[in-house]
Amino acid sequence: MLDPQFQEDDWRSSLSDVDQVRSAIDDLDASLLTLLERRMYCSHAMGQAKRKANPDGQDIVYRPGREASVLARLVAQNQSLPTDLVYRIWRQIFSASCQVQQAFRIGYVGQETQAPALLHFGAMGSFQRFNDTEAALAAVALDTPEVDRLDMAILPFGDGQSWWRDLPQRGLYISASVPTLLAHGERPSAVVVTRHACDPVQNGSQPGLEVWSLVSAKGGQSPEYREGYLERGTQGADVIGHLSLVAVALAS
Repeated sequence: MLDPQFQEDDWRSSLSDVDQVRSAIDDLDASLLTLLERRMYCSHAMGQAKRKANPDGQDIVYRPGREASVLARLVAQNQSLPTDLVYRIWRQIFSASCQVQQAFRIGYVGQETQAPALLHFGAMGSFQRFNDTEAALAAVALDTPEVDRLDMAILPFGDGQSWWRDLPQRGLYISASVPTLLAHGERPSAVVVTRHACDPVQNGSQPGLEVWSLVSAKGGQSPEYREGYLERGTQGADVIGHLSLVAVALAS
């Protein structure tokens, strides 16, 4: 929600010449920088708290369900900014926050998924390009020498793709849509593959938040989308992954 002071005529009427406007912008930039520094400190503190709570295990830092839930809340609260601008800014913040907690190695395939990789994980990510999906999947599945292994990979997704069929056997999951922000009814053109499932999120817990389970249908050319979060191996469903999406009218 906009700062109530911003809506008062007194605040806006003070911006009557170039110098006053520039001074106001400088003050706001300084405030934004301070807030970002505080947010990164909180991310660092979160990493420490996770390690303290689970000293013998490896906590999962990348939480696409949590990110989608936060983004849905921000989009719903936004009153005047372009929705896509909110999305792009917070994707950079999410990426930086994750990198503060743990450095990631991220793979992508050719130029087709390079731009989605940069959009989703930001300029702070450590990226490696692959020529084919199988090589990237092997690196995520730890079927390669340690020096070549990845934490996750962004792969093309949609009609004509079949790499997803054996994910359960390899212990891999589709865990996020790229982009996370989609028009109503739109399907992702790229997805994130990891060694862990997307964190469970309740469908509709935030306005616009949609949660889908991807199920490998026998003989199907593409996965089925089933609403809500299904655990792998339950209800006879061969779950290959989960997507937490923010569905909006992108013209807003």
